[in-house]
Amino acid sequence: LQVTNTLRALGHAKTSAFLLVSGNALNIVLNVLLVYGDGPAPEIFAWGRPLAHVLEIPRLGVVGTAYATVLARTLPLVAGLWILSRRKGGPRFHRVYLRPMVGELRALVRLAWPQSTQLVLRICLTLTVMALVGAEYTSAEDPSTLTALGICLRLETLVLFLGMGWGAAASSFVGTNL
Repeated sequence: LQVTNTLRALGHAKTSAFLLVSGNALNIVLNVLLVYGDGPAPEIFAWGRPLAHVLEIPRLGVVGTAYATVLARTLPLVAGLWILSRRKGGPRFHRVYLRPMVGELRALVRLAWPQSTQLVLRICLTLTVMALVGAEYTSAEDPSTLTALGICLRLETLVLFLGMGWGAAASSFVGTNL
């Protein structure tokens, strides 16, 4: 996220979006290949079996999901760092940037703590509501209430991330115009 935010702040919003989309697409493809491998898979993922057979990828199950996620997050990160290091003009990376700038860090913490606290509170309250609903309104025979709440929370998260995306775009626009 930091690399894509840096690219966006430098005016490379399309590159940032490409890295994020390609990372997620790679995650989907690698999940199908590494989770199911050459073994049986749901029909929607049948395209992965011949490819896994050719590449001799075994069925890894849940472990395959972990490998797929790590690879799909690492490759766009490396590509983004490479793009940042090869940019023409503008700021370049130097060792001096690795030293902490205490004054700037204090200012950043002072500005960021209210929003960070709000997000942590939101997550804690959501977990509390889920625990209460799980304890009071669901059972092993009928988990439908908790399932419905989970779907609603996913939809809320989708809207929240959409808003955060617009906010990131706005901050990039302001940053590049300053």
